[in-house]
Amino acid sequence: MEENKRKEEKREHRLGSKIIFISLVIGAFLLALGLVASLVLLLFPVREIEVEGDSRYAYSEIIDVSGIKTGARLYYVNGKKAQSRISENLPYLESVEVKSYFPNKVIIKIKQFDTIYLVKHERGFCYVNDKYEILEIVEKAPSFEDFSGICIKLENAISGEIGDVYEAEDSKRADDLIRYIKQYGFYQYLNVVDVEQKYNNSFVVGKQFKFIIGAMADVEEKIDASFKVVNSGGFKRDKNCVIDTTDKKKVVLRYIDDENIRKEFDFCEN
Repeated sequence: MEENKRKEEKREHRLGSKIIFISLVIGAFLLALGLVASLVLLLFPVREIEVEGDSRYAYSEIIDVSGIKTGARLYYVNGKKAQSRISENLPYLESVEVKSYFPNKVIIKIKQFDTIYLVKHERGFCYVNDKYEILEIVEKAPSFEDFSGICIKLENAISGEIGDVYEAEDSKRADDLIRYIKQYGFYQYLNVVDVEQKYNNSFVVGKQFKFIIGAMADVEEKIDASFKVVNSGGFKRDKNCVIDTTDKKKVVLRYIDDENIRKEFDFCEN
């Protein structure tokens, strides 16, 4: 019995020694590998800097702001610092990731905000994301003809500095209206969402079609009625017009260039 016990103890001791030895070998190998990798990175300069993702900024501008230079040793490229520099100086980017790749490449992966709004600010105008976080403040708004984003007309001008978030009843109403607009295919052509007056909400599509919603009650049905008008036979897509769905059951279409043309669409339930 004692002899079997001693044999078992010796066996466990040998196994433990082997495990320790193997662990030491693996640790030494990983350490040596890390040292070799660091040495290699010190020897190899950055030859390529690539930017991946869509952006309103030129790729060259993103690279300049990152502070990463070709010719710098790959070992000394600090991805986190580069990410911080880009995020602080280029506010329209939602996320930035900087990674180094052996032997001589750096890739900057970017993602811009899907939605950017232009709204009135107490010092002029400002650009905000879909959470109404202020990205940039400008003194003058771009001309309507040149502006390709979405202008949100709120009851009150936004106050605050870059990074601040604006939250109010009118911005909530604008969000609700935009959510319904998206359901009916208007969103990609949306130019203006006007919620300045609580009971006279409207939006502009394609820079030529104005949809008057009125109060937000039954907003989904009103936009549905608007969509039916746009897709009805005889609708002149090359003419500026107003589609008034204040009364969702009797929508009025009026062409701005010819006040004499006025159509009514009856959506009363049979």
